[in-house]
Amino acid sequence: MRRAPTLVRLEGWETRAACAGTNPDYWELETHPGGEVPRFARNLCLQCPVLLQCAMAARRDRADGVIRAATACRRSTRTLRNETNDELDRVILCAALADGLLR
Repeated sequence: MRRAPTLVRLEGWETRAACAGTNPDYWELETHPGGEVPRFARNLCLQCPVLLQCAMAARRDRADGVIRAATACRRSTRTLRNETNDELDRVILCAALADGLLR
């Protein structure tokens, strides 16, 4: 059974995302072999002007089975939840540094 796309209606920061307007199905892990983040998606995410907001929202919303902030978000087991949180925390830290929010 297919899930509804994660970003159905864009509001606020999501409208400025590099992925805005792309097919939402592309950002679901099940559409990619091995459930890995494709290079195109990773590159698009890493140059996105709202990478920090995306990573923080993915962490807050407990995104699962989708690509958010260049991260393959998985939460089916405790280990996968921890790995997802660790990866999102790294993205948040790097994005905050790049945005000049941390020194």
